[in-house]
Amino acid sequence: MTDVNISTFIPTIKTILKNSDPNEITARDIRMKLEKDFNVDLTDRKHEVQQLIEKCFDDLEIGEESANSDESDHDIKVDSQSIESLSDDEYERKFEAELNGVSKKSKSTSKKKKHKKKKKGVTGIHKPLVLSPVLSEFLHAEELSRLEVVKRLWAYIKENSLQDPNDKRFIVCDENLKNIFKQDRIHSFTMNKYLTDHLKKKEDLVDMNVSSNGSDHVEQSNASSAGDDETHNDK
Repeated sequence: MTDVNISTFIPTIKTILKNSDPNEITARDIRMKLEKDFNVDLTDRKHEVQQLIEKCFDDLEIGEESANSDESDHDIKVDSQSIESLSDDEYERKFEAELNGVSKKSKSTSKKKKHKKKKKGVTGIHKPLVLSPVLSEFLHAEELSRLEVVKRLWAYIKENSLQDPNDKRFIVCDENLKNIFKQDRIHSFTMNKYLTDHLKKKEDLVDMNVSSNGSDHVEQSNASSAGDDETHNDK
């Protein structure tokens, strides 16, 4: 679909981002929805679409959208400059704000919706979670809140100068981070998606253990019954 002007997807992408949980939505999810809604094949333009999604995400987080296209173009230029001017601390705070699941645009357009999201987000990021063995070994802890995990990762990233100097939104993974994210380079927009695989709720693990133990018990019972049947047949 080389003749498709992907800039026409901007309103749809922003709508998807505003109405989605940033902890769950991925660039691939958005691209698949665009393909479905517009009946197009974007396979050969994944990189372009990825960049457009990241741009829309930054626009929503940092700048305010305007009502007409002329003002919107101006906002995009201002937002791009704002990103480059952010200090490390400011950028870290912006990323942590993303974890709350509340964008600045959402705050200004729907107070009721904002209240619900904020309550859910704050509860989630401060709740202790069980770390995967890989993440636990790296952070030297078995349980941490999502927010604390992010803080420690950012501290490590800064200490080892792993932010791309040309674009601080990107993180260049060293061997330790590669073990966690399984990527050579990641965008902060997708970092939380990869962390999800390493953070589990205690109750979920308990349920999994109970289910596993139950299955083991059934298998043992079946094996025992089979053994009894064989003994009975021998007799």
